[in-house]
Amino acid sequence: MPSDSPREATTSGQDRSTVTPEAASNTDIPAPPSRAERVQSWLLGNSLRIQVLLAAMAVAAGIIALPVVIFGSFTALGGDTSILSAGMVIVAAGFAITTVLAAWVVVYAYIETRNQGLPFGDTHGFLSVSDGVWSLKVATAGVLLTLLLAIIILSLTIDS
Repeated sequence: MPSDSPREATTSGQDRSTVTPEAASNTDIPAPPSRAERVQSWLLGNSLRIQVLLAAMAVAAGIIALPVVIFGSFTALGGDTSILSAGMVIVAAGFAITTVLAAWVVVYAYIETRNQGLPFGDTHGFLSVSDGVWSLKVATAGVLLTLLLAIIILSLTIDS
């Protein structure tokens, strides 16, 4: 008579002491995903949320920085540059967040392209709107990062 309790089902079945290591290794249990695979799947699953968060933070930094820089520029005419300096720090933080967002978009595009191929065209050979927007977003982020890298290289060569 079959038992309904889990305790009786485990004890009435094959005894665990008789299971050999070879039989245990031949089971079809998949290996757990590596840490890199888990991180990659989390990044791909939450990419839109991260992009929206970074964009909102950059916009918020711009909204906060604008009146501070304007007021700081007027006070700087009188000789006090501390408010203007604080505003420029906020602007720098906003630009840093925008740079992180651009890097995120480029890395995400690289992962997507590596996993699924280029997004251009479907079975009919037409470029869909989402593929076009995605391509424009990646191209804009790539241009921003390339120009930032060029500015850094030029500033290093001019100083030396």
